[in-house]
Amino acid sequence: MILVNTDSTTTDGDTSTLHPFCYAQVLGIFHLNMVYVGPGMLDYNTRRMEVLWVRWLKLKEGEDSGWLINQLDQVYFPLMAKEDAFVFLDPKDVIRSSHLIPAFLDGKVHAFTHT
Repeated sequence: MILVNTDSTTTDGDTSTLHPFCYAQVLGIFHLNMVYVGPGMLDYNTRRMEVLWVRWLKLKEGEDSGWLINQLDQVYFPLMAKEDAFVFLDPKDVIRSSHLIPAFLDGKVHAFTHT
């Protein structure tokens, strides 16, 4: 699992309700030799690029967490059918890796109502 920094401002500038991080599970690490053919293209030479293939995790709604109340964030996997459930990330966007502790007492994931 990894911790990724998010843009912590909304369009109206409110930062009070946003969580500062996103969580993801790394599914693969890829080292690509690719030719970029899009806006800003320089030439047809191959360039090396590293990417992480990740599956996003969502924060469990309605759960208080943080250092002040000594409660860790609770996360779950959103539905796989969502368009943005899997993405490629630049490894430079990763803050650090993390270890998740399963909360078996909370029941199975399909017991929750996810959006």
